[in-house]
Amino acid sequence: MNIVPQLILNSIIAGSIIAFLAVSFNLIYGATRFFNMAHGTVAIFGGYIAFFFFKTLGWNMYLSAILGILAAGLLGYIFDRIIYLPLRKRKASGMIMLVASIGVFTALQSLIQIFFTSEFQTLSDISVHDRLYTIGFYCRDLSYYLFEIYDFWQGG
Repeated sequence: MNIVPQLILNSIIAGSIIAFLAVSFNLIYGATRFFNMAHGTVAIFGGYIAFFFFKTLGWNMYLSAILGILAAGLLGYIFDRIIYLPLRKRKASGMIMLVASIGVFTALQSLIQIFFTSEFQTLSDISVHDRLYTIGFYCRDLSYYLFEIYDFWQGG
């Protein structure tokens, strides 16, 4: 089996994830006019919530993912209303907002480490198995679906 197609697919997936995060940072900056350092940590919080529901409570993987996304959105909204909105009302500078977001980042990261430990967590025992597709390389279900979504988006 040729490894080049596999590397290309893995690169497309990794690049798509990085592009998604870059667009989300850009969206947050465009709406709030400050670089929110806690944005990535809020996304990680959603991942850990999905992990908790799926791995610890044994819920459905897709329901857990949806709950993780909703939890991250709710947490971001709460941070905005409790921390950032009062600062915006006081017309705080971008530097003050940045320092506040670093504080939120540090506090949330510490809470995640307290509740979920700082050890590597994995969903390796999920029932998603490698599949061989006719295009000539192995591809996980999620990778295949991301590839199909990209293909659909490009009009293919």
